[in-house]
Amino acid sequence: MKYLVSTGKFNLERRNSNGKTPWIKAAAKTSIEVKKYLVELCANIHATDKHNLGAMTVAARRSDVANCKYLLEIGLSHKVLSYDRETPLHHACYCNNLDTARFLLENGLVDVNAKTKRGLTALDIAWRKLNTDLKTLLLRDSTTKLIKLENRGVPSKLQPQVKQLMEKTQAMKETLLEFESVARQADPEAGCKRPTRSCPNCRNPRTETSK
Repeated sequence: MKYLVSTGKFNLERRNSNGKTPWIKAAAKTSIEVKKYLVELCANIHATDKHNLGAMTVAARRSDVANCKYLLEIGLSHKVLSYDRETPLHHACYCNNLDTARFLLENGLVDVNAKTKRGLTALDIAWRKLNTDLKTLLLRDSTTKLIKLENRGVPSKLQPQVKQLMEKTQAMKETLLEFESVARQADPEAGCKRPTRSCPNCRNPRTETSK
């Protein structure tokens, strides 16, 4: 990159077919040192792509907690939504990124019950994944928030929505507990029933026992 900059051929504002600048792409795949270098070159850190995804959302999806912290330190907003009204937490769940999801929730940076234009919460997205820890994290946080809201007194016009969310969250919780119980009874030493490389919780007992 430094060589390209020295030749004058590096364009900070150049966008690819998805509207991503070098800065947005760097949010997902590079080290903090590369990001610092781009900041020194006066990259537009608030740029978004054609889906209105900025560096913070891309980092939550593809990077780690350290990178997310750095982006917040230099002034990026965690409140920027995509055109589909997706939060950084939604995108962390799309890619099974448990660490960044936990970071966003523990620091109160996102609303766990926020919905996209399609009416999906982060938990709805995580429910399709094999990462049990991610589901458990979101269930716990969602339930806690709803109970606090209910205890504070819910305006009458919002009561049906809160009740529906509570029922849905409880049903998911019961399903998850039942699944874990059945899985342990079937094979106490197994991880996921369908091991995949993309699942951070997967352990393939067949591979382990065959050694």
